[in-house]
Amino acid sequence: MLDIDLFQHCLNKNSLYVNAIRPIAKQLLETLQALQYLKIVHTDIKPDNVMLINMKYLPYRVKLIDFGKALHYYTSKLGGMHQAVGYRAPEVTLGLPFTESIDMWGLGCLLAFLYLGFHLFPVHCEHLMLRCMVETLGMPSNHQLQKGMYTKYFFCEEDEFGSKWRLLTKKEYSIIHKKNAQNWPRNQTHFTSLDDLVYVYEKMGCAEMKDRKAFIDLLKKMLRLDGAKRISPTEALQHPFITMSHLSHDPRSRDYLTEAQAYLYDHQYIRNLYYGYG
Repeated sequence: MLDIDLFQHCLNKNSLYVNAIRPIAKQLLETLQALQYLKIVHTDIKPDNVMLINMKYLPYRVKLIDFGKALHYYTSKLGGMHQAVGYRAPEVTLGLPFTESIDMWGLGCLLAFLYLGFHLFPVHCEHLMLRCMVETLGMPSNHQLQKGMYTKYFFCEEDEFGSKWRLLTKKEYSIIHKKNAQNWPRNQTHFTSLDDLVYVYEKMGCAEMKDRKAFIDLLKKMLRLDGAKRISPTEALQHPFITMSHLSHDPRSRDYLTEAQAYLYDHQYIRNLYYGYG
């Protein structure tokens, strides 16, 4: 009844411009806002679980699917291993209490995938996922590491007071888990900061660079290591990347803004025509 999922779409298109990402981000943030009201955590947000409705008639209109692993707030259990590797929030990996903010983490990883055309964090090895996460975002806080049920599966203390931690080496991880940690893929771009994502593609004009930076700023807020400090769906819907306020206040961005508005709003007009109530 639907078209294809975002993973397959990106395999065909490689990656998306931020103008095309914005309507997807807005719809999924509205979805998370609704789920938060219903006190439901999806727990499995990834490109495979977001479907395009109909690219011909409803460009970049999407639906979140597969609620088979969804939880009510009050049924979540400490230590449960939710979310796919590569899209798994730090609090889940470490075995900490978690909230609906793990869905915001998953959405941040998904939007980065749409932008890059590949996963921000590796999806086949937890050690490599965490290594990439630490190199890009920094270490989880001492409080998170001290309280995590699974912390010592991935990190070790460098002093007896637990005030300094480090990620296990590949060898240490392999001994604990009885399986080899994977090497960094040769064709995988290495990021030391989310700011690096701004320059993944060549400069396409002042307005687009400004838009990319707004997008990366939203990603930073979605991918905070501490779930309590992660942006909420309601706050994210007011972020400049979604509202386009950073473009509307600059006369030099007028042409780019018109194009951005067409992506975000003209699709709604097409949707109304398609369903016969416009």
